[in-house]
Amino acid sequence: MQFLTPLFFLGALAVAGPILLHLVRRDQRNRLLFPSLMFLRRVPIQEYRRRKLHHLLLLFLRCLGLLLLVAAFASPVTHLAWFGAVSGQVSRSLVVLLDNSMSMARPGVWDRALEKARARIRSMQGTDQACLILFAAKPAVLSAWESRSARLLQILESRAEPSFESTSYLEGLRAAAQQFDEEVPGRREIYLITDLQQTAMPRDVQWSLDGGVHLEVENVGEPSTNVFVQEADLQRLVYSEEYPQPVRVQLRSAPPGPVRGELQLYVEGRMLDRQSFEMNQEGSAPVTLRPFELKEGIFRGRLVLAVEDALEADNVFHFVVERATPGRIRVLSDRGAGSVYLRNALGAGRNLPFAAEFPDPRDTGEMDPQQVPLVILDDLRTPPRTDRLSRYLEAGGGLIVAPGKRVDGRAYNRSEFFPARLAEPRFVRGRGRSFTSITQVDWSHPAFAIFQDLQRTALASVRFYGHWRLEPRADSRVLGRFDEGDPALVEGQAGAGRVLVLAYPLDRVWSDFPLRPAFLPFWQSLVHHMGGVRQQEAALRVDQSLALQEEPAEAGSGARWNVLDPRGRRVVDLDQPAPAAIDLQLPGHYEIRKNKKTDWVAVNPDPSESDIQPLPVAMLLDRFQSATLAAGEGVSDNASEADAREPLWWLFLLAAVVVLAAESVVAGRTRPR
Repeated sequence: MQFLTPLFFLGALAVAGPILLHLVRRDQRNRLLFPSLMFLRRVPIQEYRRRKLHHLLLLFLRCLGLLLLVAAFASPVTHLAWFGAVSGQVSRSLVVLLDNSMSMARPGVWDRALEKARARIRSMQGTDQACLILFAAKPAVLSAWESRSARLLQILESRAEPSFESTSYLEGLRAAAQQFDEEVPGRREIYLITDLQQTAMPRDVQWSLDGGVHLEVENVGEPSTNVFVQEADLQRLVYSEEYPQPVRVQLRSAPPGPVRGELQLYVEGRMLDRQSFEMNQEGSAPVTLRPFELKEGIFRGRLVLAVEDALEADNVFHFVVERATPGRIRVLSDRGAGSVYLRNALGAGRNLPFAAEFPDPRDTGEMDPQQVPLVILDDLRTPPRTDRLSRYLEAGGGLIVAPGKRVDGRAYNRSEFFPARLAEPRFVRGRGRSFTSITQVDWSHPAFAIFQDLQRTALASVRFYGHWRLEPRADSRVLGRFDEGDPALVEGQAGAGRVLVLAYPLDRVWSDFPLRPAFLPFWQSLVHHMGGVRQQEAALRVDQSLALQEEPAEAGSGARWNVLDPRGRRVVDLDQPAPAAIDLQLPGHYEIRKNKKTDWVAVNPDPSESDIQPLPVAMLLDRFQSATLAAGEGVSDNASEADAREPLWWLFLLAAVVVLAAESVVAGRTRPR
């Protein structure tokens, strides 16, 4: 028990009043009439009187009544859980919400969190009930409503452990609030145990607890500094004998501070480079590591931070690098060497997943989608043999048709797998206009995904002086139209492959597109899409899902998926079919075995979880509580005590009234007659 206004105890000095009154003795004597004393001699007599208290019960009641009044004005409160049951108030329905994100694994933090949870569970008495919820990026309800504290303590000890997920206060509090959807008796409370990470606060979502739910926050964190990899410029697929560029890594410390350390690069356990770093005043440090040689195959890599900080779980950044063979793009054209602009666009850049070849159009060679994933017909008069082209598309190959003035439209229209018919060429000149533009674009298509905001304007500014009028088939998809409505790009499916027909060739006569800056990114994005280039990241994050793509098993092998997590435990049992996706919960390298092939997937914690800068508890309460708290009252970095206190002033005032009433009765009986 404590008193909110202890200065009122100065009023206890009023107890001296009754004591002084009882010390003063008042004797009532009868008067005796006597004649004049003038003839009597005055003799001085020394009298000794002994002062003592009388009517001790009455004095005790008066002093006790005054003390109880003073205590009532001092605003007493209590935190004892049994008081609600003794005083006749309603019981509690308590949700113990425990943060088990990666930042809680710091030394001492998790132990303090468990101790706070145990203490709150042990405080349950009477008709109180509670449930236990763990939360990080996703909540996990560990128990239903339970009135037995021993059962809750058993669940806490057996199932509560820190994870590698990031923190989301919104998801945790939503899960806690859902426990009150059913009818629960008594006072509804949420006891949040966390280290108050600033990055865990939601930004755009507006949601708060109901007014009848009391939120109490227990801060178990402590000031500390953590260093982590904020960003690493790494590519998984490499198409050359050496990594195509230096490895650029951005390090960060939270909170900012002068931290020194070393960053080490490992591939398959062998250190390839090491660089020292020192954080600047903003808490960041760029580090550049040298390129390294690669052999054929898939390799596991690590970026290791050699530094003393608060959180060791994020001092290793895992990645995967794979040496792959670039696919061949076959360009067939009647231009001889083909379009010089297309040749330059397909050969620009480093680490390209394809290599363009320009053979004689009459000698198409063997077209295998595994070796030649894409064929481009650049103003080719007639297409290749229909049977060979059909088998190529059925097997999953890609085909792009760019017709020009040399094209025989009737030869192309005989093929049923083309998504549009070539009707006739049209030229804009002579119709009152000098050019047309592509103004209607399906920006959701992968070929246009590279164009964002202002870059879309650059694509719309391309001038087309002529184009073929296309007549799309019913099952095709129009990706863009000219401003007068004619289709500019039409895509269709042919077996397992794709066919894309452009309404214009790749030269400067029909348009100025080859001279525009958008030509290069457009064609490289288009080739990636039509050639089926795999888009794989060097590293994924915890909380993400990994899709398991089904591959045809070898004849008679009967092989199944075998997925091992970084600790060597099976994620998918051997006797079970592979799920569509698996949740990545641990940092490290996941091993995936299928059809006698082994693949690796690297997983790392979310960098936002490594930022351990604290959040003021008042900001968290104001964000999620609907009721407005008085500024500075009941809010601390350890708890919201205003919601947990039980006022006792009314109990002291009632006791004072009873005592003073008893004093009146006793005073009436002791009054002299």
